[in-house]
Amino acid sequence: MDENETGLVKKIVNNRILVECEAVNMCNNCLENEHCAMSGDGKKREMWIDNVTGVAVGNRILFKIKDAGIIGASLILYVIPIVFLFLGIITGYKLHGFFNIDSELSSIIFGFIGIIVSFIFIKIYSILILKKERFNPIFIKKLD
Repeated sequence: MDENETGLVKKIVNNRILVECEAVNMCNNCLENEHCAMSGDGKKREMWIDNVTGVAVGNRILFKIKDAGIIGASLILYVIPIVFLFLGIITGYKLHGFFNIDSELSSIIFGFIGIIVSFIFIKIYSILILKKERFNPIFIKKLD
């Protein structure tokens, strides 16, 4: 079930608004809430919402983020690095003879390379998925 949130309009650029909002209940229960890019300091977060008209800076608005987008983003951020880490470790173990180094050292080096590649992959992929509607907040109405 999608959860509605409220936020304060901080900036308007064309039909896009920058909204500052409180961390939601879902954020409070998360172990990473103080370190999350979405929640910043764990108390406030900012996000852009597209296709909004009829609001001004300082207005409070109601918006929602689809659960599918939150779950998909979480899977990408947490699963992809682990997969790339293990792929790097396995690759390093298989190729240790080719580089003429110890299998454990090769696995460690390739594991780190896998993690670095996963971060690059996530960055590129996040740019592509931001164009999909399910990952973007949706404006519902102006509250004041």
